[in-house]
Amino acid sequence: LGAAQFNPRMRDQLLPEDPSEGTQLEQGERHLLQFLQTVPDSDVGWGTLMSGELAIAARFTSSGQPSRAQEQMERVRAHMTQARAQVTEGPEVLMTSLRLALHDRAENVALVDEEAIRADAMEMVRRVRERDDPWAIDQAVDLLRRLGRVEGLPEPVEIVDEYLREHPQSPDMHLAKANLHQLKGEWDEAEQSARVVLDADWLKVGFLSQYQPY
Repeated sequence: LGAAQFNPRMRDQLLPEDPSEGTQLEQGERHLLQFLQTVPDSDVGWGTLMSGELAIAARFTSSGQPSRAQEQMERVRAHMTQARAQVTEGPEVLMTSLRLALHDRAENVALVDEEAIRADAMEMVRRVRERDDPWAIDQAVDLLRRLGRVEGLPEPVEIVDEYLREHPQSPDMHLAKANLHQLKGEWDEAEQSARVVLDADWLKVGFLSQYQPY
């Protein structure tokens, strides 16, 4: 469905130096829009689509093309309106909505509705807890940290600790916890969490399992 091309984890590899050139991201966007015509309530589909579009807008901005960046942001907002009307489960559309709010706050694009941000963030946390997925939790934790001045939100480390109570050996969450402590200057606690990852048994991975033909 094009998500491989449009996945935000791959966007830096797929965006060219000149964003006006055609990219695999544009192909992925077309495929995702076709997919969403068939499955219009796909949280992952909408979230992936808009994350990629935000990446393209950021690249236009960094390359000195503000008008094209603005056009791209208008696409994101239009798709966000559609997604919010269609998606009732899953955290990814809410995550993208919060990233959009952070962008607007940073750029002073519009008056940010703190109550709406708080409501979206709390609903995102609820849905992430239901999913029990370390990648989603890591993304939610990062957003909660960046939304720090919004009152009434859970502390990011609380979400991490909650997951670690159920999955005490999760390297992703211990690393996330180490990063949170490091950002607050809590060096001893950061080292303690990082040590869990460093001392963990290494996975034995064969060469052929790493081979990815293109």
